[in-house]
Order: sequence, then structure tokens, then C-alpha cells
Amino acid sequence: MRRKDEQLQKELIEKAKEKKRAEEAEEKVRIAEERARLAEERIRQAELQLRSAQDRARVAEEQTRISAQIPASLNSALQKINVPQGDKGRVQGSTFVHSNERCDSTITMDPIINEGVARFDVVFNGHDGEEFSLIFN
Repeated sequence: MRRKDEQLQKELIEKAKEKKRAEEAEEKVRIAEERARLAEERIRQAELQLRSAQDRARVAEEQTRISAQIPASLNSALQKINVPQGDKGRVQGSTFVHSNERCDSTITMDPIINEGVARFDVVFNGHDGEEFSLIFN
């Protein structure tokens, strides 16, 4: 009987050791999976930082390109204002002054601006709530 007890005790000890080895193996797998997840997260963060840096570089390049298109002096290409005969407005220097009469005015600019950046200022005075619009073609 003592032999049976010893044998049973050995089996219990062996089962406990197997259980401990299985738990340790599971823990190692869990740790490996966590390390893999963290590595993937670091890769995603690096890719995000790279994309962000590329976006900043692209925006800076675009701003440089746009800045290069803007003339150094706003008066470097003064436009001649053309007003059709019979129009109620008048030209004063580089300004078109619309009459107080209710009528449409069509003005054109020489030379025609077909590329680059142009500055166009409009000031409305005394329109007394009247609706108005600008149309650029």
C-alpha cells in the first residue's frame, strides 16, 4: 500500500510539473504575441510619422511654388481698364467708378491674365442695401 501511495504521489507531482510547464509555455506565447503587437504598433507609428513628414514637405513645396508665382511688386503688371462706350461708369487711374444709376457695367482688363496670380480689390460704397454681384469669366 505504501508503494501505491508513493506511486500516486509521484504521478500527482508529475501532473503538477506538466501543468506548470504548460502554464509557462502559455505565458511565453502570450509574451511573444504581446511583443509582436508592440512591434506592429511601432511600425504603424513610424509609417504615420513618415506620412506626416511627407505631407509637411509637400505643403512646404506647394507654398514655395505658389509664392514664386506672386510678383515681387503688386504694381509690376498694371492693367488697363477698358469700359465700353455708353457705360455709365468711368475710369480714374487704376480705378473703375460705377455711376449711381441702376445699370450693369462690364469692364475688361488689358492684358488678359491667363496664368499666375492676380490681385483684384473691390470696394462698395453707398449701395444702400441693393443687391450686387461680381462675375469673373
